[in-house]
Amino acid sequence: QTTDRNTPAILLPKISPEFGMTDADAGMLNGAAFVVIAALATIPLARVADMCGRKHLLAGSLIVWSTLTSLSGLSQNTTQLCFLRVGIGLGEAGCTPAAQSLIAIMYGPGERASAMAVQQLGLAAGIAAANLVGGLLIEPLGWRGVFGVMGVPGYFLAALLLVTLKDPTVENATRYGG
Repeated sequence: QTTDRNTPAILLPKISPEFGMTDADAGMLNGAAFVVIAALATIPLARVADMCGRKHLLAGSLIVWSTLTSLSGLSQNTTQLCFLRVGIGLGEAGCTPAAQSLIAIMYGPGERASAMAVQQLGLAAGIAAANLVGGLLIEPLGWRGVFGVMGVPGYFLAALLLVTLKDPTVENATRYGG
């Protein structure tokens, strides 16, 4: 989840001169364009997870943000890149409620904190991956290529989720766990 969120930070020194970005543009691209929509869309998408299933929302969200991350490399100006960042924020907004709901239903009180800690560890790993992989690939691939590469793992993870993850219905769950 955080790999695509943090990729622009490592790429801004290359993107900014090409697009003639101001500091305000960089702040919008690296923060506001993503965060505002992610924050606003989280509650409605949590309701979608409750009504339509967490597994499919999680996989769909992952495909949306991965696709838009890869497409970011095709941007021709700051406006296009900001619109893609808004879409990435919308895609990511479905992840947290779906993941937390799955954890809550699959793990009882004695295991839930550990399960949530593992999920949070994934967020930290994503930040590290964005910085490491982005830093290693920017010279050979350029900033556009880095965006393209950063979206690809999401497709594999979405397929893995769809094949392996069980999404217990709330009706079939006990009060504390599945």
